Amino acid sequence: MKKKELDQIFLESEGDKFFLRNGPRVNHSVFKAVKFIKPNAKTEILEIGCGCGSTLKKIKINFKSKVWGIDTSKKAIEYSKRKNKLKNTYNDKFLTFKKKSNFNIVIAGGFLYTTSNKKIEKSINKLIKLTKKNSYLIIWDYDTPFNYTNPYKHEKNVKSHKRNLLNLFHQFKHKLYLVSKYLSLKDGTKIKHFNNNTITDNIFAVMIFKKIR
Repeated sequence: MKKKELDQIFLESEGDKFFLRNGPRVNHSVFKAVKFIKPNAKTEILEIGCGCGSTLKKIKINFKSKVWGIDTSKKAIEYSKRKNKLKNTYNDKFLTFKKKSNFNIVIAGGFLYTTSNKKIEKSINKLIKLTKKNSYLIIWDYDTPFNYTNPYKHEKNVKSHKRNLLNLFHQFKHKLYLVSKYLSLKDGTKIKHFNNNTITDNIFAVMIFKKIR
């Protein structure tokens, strides 16, 4: 029997379990990145891996922007509509998500580590496709000195994929220009000094790209 990849497991069950474990929460690292771009009421923003929409709600309140969200958790999306009053959030597969127009800001909120090596290039090209020219792509995900897989602790016999994000996105340099990058712990605490004693499996990068073509 063929082993399932983590992204497929998130679609089938782990998305809901992840939401129930972590509950509603604002991703302050993503919010700061959006604030850096200075959106307004005309800005259209898509967050992939939006959870229950707490970050999108804060963005909408602060900048009056038009927001959309996708998540693998049906329970999280139900919460986003019921509690956070976000009508444009969808329990959907990212790679098959369709919208007539693209977005001024696309946020990839911590799902690349669930994406298999076979699908990672296709997934990044999809992110780029969803982003309008001269607009912004925000990446928030694990960032490591080198690529490796390790066990996903909430599911047996399943691996997560940790990658060096600069190396990963280097092949897309003809399409994306890196505007800003900083490292933080998973809770959003900014890292000022990185050394060998820093726990690499707990480090996230916030990267802001501008789509140039």
